Order: sequence, then structure tokens, then C-alpha cells
Amino acid sequence: MVYRLKLYRFLALILIMVGGMNLIFGILSIYRTLNALIVNMEIAGSSELQSFFYVATPQAILWSIAFTTFFSSGILLGRSGSSDLSELTYLSKTLKIDNGSKNELEPLTRGEKQRNLADERLLQIKEEVLKAIERLESLEQQKKLKKNV
Repeated sequence: MVYRLKLYRFLALILIMVGGMNLIFGILSIYRTLNALIVNMEIAGSSELQSFFYVATPQAILWSIAFTTFFSSGILLGRSGSSDLSELTYLSKTLKIDNGSKNELEPLTRGEKQRNLADERLLQIKEEVLKAIERLESLEQQKKLKKNV
């Protein structure tokens, strides 16, 4: 689990850096195109200005899309990697709360019997999942203790 979090953070950092590089490359490509036009601005006619518009605009749009995609993907990946542990803790707390509220119901009809059996099976599954989560948490704590020693 810890290695997975580190991997998420590393991949998120790479995606953010690639997004930043796309932003820099986009600015530089527009700068080069604009620099070529500014030097010849006095002799440029309307057709050259239109060509600049048709060349520079799609470049700017594509570079900004690439920047936004990589940068936002990196940020979302970084956040999702760090929230896995909190989701695990939330799930274990929720299961503990649900596990403590067992009520014995007396089934009256066949449909209620089936629902009661299904509820009991769900409670058993919740107990198993809760035990597994507790084991994972204890293993994670043991790893942290071994790492600190």
C-alpha cells in the first residue's frame, strides 16, 4: 500500500512536469511564430496575417489542451493516491458502526425470510471485510514500525 502511494505520487509528479513542459513548448512555439511575423510586419500583407492566425491559433489550442490534460491528470492522480488510505479507514469505521446494530427480526412471510437471510449474509460479508481491513491495517502498522526501527 505504501509503495502504491509512492508510485501514485511519482506518476503524478511526472504528469505535472509533462504538463509544465507542454506549456513551455506551447509558449515557445507561439513566440517563434510571432517573432518571425514581427520581423516582417512592415511588408506583411493581409494574407500573411491570416496565415499567422491559422497557424498560431491551432498550435495554441493544442498546446493548452495538452497542458491542461497532463497537469490536471497529475493533480487528480496525486489526490486519489493519498485518499486510498482515508477511504480504507472510512470503510472500516462504517462497517464497525453497521456491525454493532444487529437486530433480531422475526420473519412473518416467505419474502421476509428471504430478505432476512440476505441481510444476515450481508452482515457476515461485512464482518469478513471488516476483519480483512483490520488485518491490513495491522500489517501496515507493522511495516511502519519495521521501517522506523
